[in-house]
Amino acid sequence: MTIRLILALPCLLLLAALAYAGSPCSDCFRSAEEALKSCLDSAISVDDKTTCEDRRDEQLKTCSDGECRVEREKREQKTEAPPQTP
Repeated sequence: MTIRLILALPCLLLLAALAYAGSPCSDCFRSAEEALKSCLDSAISVDDKTTCEDRRDEQLKTCSDGECRVEREKREQKTEAPPQTP
């Protein structure tokens, strides 16, 4: 019984890590939102806050043009690929 537990534990940890990791696209968006939050926390004036939001918009556009585009292309290739017959 303990041997099964010892063998199953690394598999469960690996699956949990993969489920938690998310995609590069969502990680990029999350990072942009965290950067906005820290920027807004240190902003003093309204102009500073506007600058923070502009930076976030730029980061989100970069995410959409970069990591998210790659993920969309991969997803589209999978849906466009015809099923293979043996």
